[in-house]
Amino acid sequence: MKKILAIIFAFFAVQLIFAFPSLEPSILWGLEQNSIQKIEHTDEKQNILGQNLTSRQIIQTALEYSFCPVESEEGLSCLKKYDSLEKAVKKQFCGLEKIDAAEKLLLFLYDVALYQYKEDATRLNTTLLTGSYNCVTASILYLALARSLEIEVCVQETNIHAYCSVFTGTKKIDVETTNPYGFNPGEKKLVAQTENNRKYAVIPKKYYAGNRQISSRAAATLTGKNIASSLNDSGDYETAIPLEISRLEFLKLFSDPETKTAKNDLDTLACNYAITQNRASQPEKALEFLEKVIQNFGNSAALQKTYGNSLYNAAVNLLNENRESDALELFKNRSSLADEAMQNRVKKMIDGQILKKHEISVHNQVVPLFNTGKFDEAKSILEKELAQNPESPLLKKDLQAVKKALAQ
Repeated sequence: MKKILAIIFAFFAVQLIFAFPSLEPSILWGLEQNSIQKIEHTDEKQNILGQNLTSRQIIQTALEYSFCPVESEEGLSCLKKYDSLEKAVKKQFCGLEKIDAAEKLLLFLYDVALYQYKEDATRLNTTLLTGSYNCVTASILYLALARSLEIEVCVQETNIHAYCSVFTGTKKIDVETTNPYGFNPGEKKLVAQTENNRKYAVIPKKYYAGNRQISSRAAATLTGKNIASSLNDSGDYETAIPLEISRLEFLKLFSDPETKTAKNDLDTLACNYAITQNRASQPEKALEFLEKVIQNFGNSAALQKTYGNSLYNAAVNLLNENRESDALELFKNRSSLADEAMQNRVKKMIDGQILKKHEISVHNQVVPLFNTGKFDEAKSILEKELAQNPESPLLKKDLQAVKKALAQ
């Protein structure tokens, strides 16, 4: 299970050191459409958006979020493989007690479907067709097949892991799906026996801290979440962001409890992309992008902070080019989405540079008057300007020099 991690970056240098290639504007198109990678409503999948996904619909959704359309040749092969697994488990385990069937199901998967653990094997089509799996794909497959046996099961998610839990009456039994002996981890199990020897295994409960139980809908999209995380790591935001938008929109259809988590994941991706634009000295592109995110999906503390930093960097760039009027226009049009502290900081910086340039202009006006002995005229100009800008050290110094000359 991968977590979308935020890029750490300081925004306070006037000149940004790092340079990354900027993305094409097509990344913004995904925000405007709100529908990239959504499941299509065909007859074959017309019920896929139902409140309670069937076992096959879980697989269909997970395939779609693995970038494997179910109507493609590969998708149809995957569904055929899943259907054969479901048929086999129903034939073997339907007559068993639920708890017995749930344990035997995990062993069955490792006999016929799960062959090699790979952390990056996060696409369900890869798991179904090659047997390579990770915690997400193994959990999704176990969830769907257990549901087909009418076993009450759900997926548990942490920041770095996914596993299943089976419910029998009031009892909850965890299932570590990355190990064939992971049913009820922590329990000692006999795994081999000869006349003179017995071999046991104990699977530890690992990575379970901070777990949260998620819906079958959210579980089915975890393939997409993992893919988006990998794309984030490689900097492919043009693919990752529309994918995460799709997950959010899919879950929003039902007011799914995991909508908030999906929104946080989208915000992290959006902030990371904006940071790459700042690093490339393109903070105004970052502002444009973040405005679209906020407009379509709402603001957040993370988005607001990144937006404020982008506003600051954009203002710095303009001031470095002596474009104070453009900086003021930028502040007027784009500061409202930044927090009050950053608004004050940017405005103070712009006003400070404007005052600095003005005091230099006044100084340059006074110097020839001073040099030609026109001290009274110079004094009048300086006193008038200091009434407007009383804290100017340069004009204060000029006035002292004029007064000293007048006193001599």
